[in-house]
Amino acid sequence: MSLRPVARVLSVLALFCAGPVARAQRPDTAGTFPEDYLPALKPILATALRQAPQVIAKQLELEGSMLRVMGANSLRLPSLGGNLTFASNETAISSNNSTRTRDNGVFYNFGLSQSIYHWGALKNEGDKARIGVLIAQKSYAEASRMLAVTLRRSYLELIVKKSLL
Repeated sequence: MSLRPVARVLSVLALFCAGPVARAQRPDTAGTFPEDYLPALKPILATALRQAPQVIAKQLELEGSMLRVMGANSLRLPSLGGNLTFASNETAISSNNSTRTRDNGVFYNFGLSQSIYHWGALKNEGDKARIGVLIAQKSYAEASRMLAVTLRRSYLELIVKKSLL
């Protein structure tokens, strides 16, 4: 049995899977990827998608944008703050020596505030941060997809070269 037909089939399969980058993946694509027919490719893809630097960078970018949403939305929430200190204070008036006072103890200050109205600025900041999350999600998905396409292509090229040997 000759390996040439197998090599041709695998090379056509590699070209089909590597295809145009702009082609969108639909949810009904189960059973059409090379890893569905070559089970050794699945753990390679899973590890690469977990450990690839470009995917990790995009994931961190996504997490950062989600934190920016929380920060932007937190400006609309009430704020409670406080200060608690233990001190020893001594005060005196330079022209009158008998007015010297000394205070020891705990000093505190607590405050509650709420932003009422900023002409929609706070809401717009939250909306802007949410748009940033959508952009980061798209960027993360694109980086993951590009890595998977590259790995599939390389794996299938390796199989074709091995079969030609």
